[in-house]
Amino acid sequence: MKRSCAALGGSVAAMLLMAACSPVDQRPAPGAPPSVAIPHLAVGELHSTTDQLPAFSPPTRNPFQFARSGRGDGGTRQAMPSPLPPPEGLPMLPLPLAQPPMRLLGFVTMTDGSKVAVLSIGSDLTMIRVGETLAGRFRVSRIGEDAVELIDAVGERPVRFSLP
Repeated sequence: MKRSCAALGGSVAAMLLMAACSPVDQRPAPGAPPSVAIPHLAVGELHSTTDQLPAFSPPTRNPFQFARSGRGDGGTRQAMPSPLPPPEGLPMLPLPLAQPPMRLLGFVTMTDGSKVAVLSIGSDLTMIRVGETLAGRFRVSRIGEDAVELIDAVGERPVRFSLP
């Protein structure tokens, strides 16, 4: 085993010696780009070149001021928006009231044949008939076989609840 490693090492050394002694053509191949000469600079020369760099100048633009030029060269500026009118000149509009969470749970038919709808309003359970007012805002207009129609007092718009 030692002989084969020594022989292998000797053959590798011989190949390297032959490659180093053989003449190499230093001319570039036709059509190949010319080689670039790399200057050999000493460390002291590199430090002297870094001393010649220009001084740092801080930026003149402030990224937190939008649409303004910080250079003072008359840069483009956006026109300021027109001021809002005073609140006294604006009409008073009523805010829409939020509808309470309602859900139709079912129907009850009384012995006299009238229907009563069972609704949950938030955490309350309510039984209502046609013509009654619900939550101080909704009037029951019709109770059908599978749905209840209410009229919202705000805006007089109909609201329909049906069984799931």
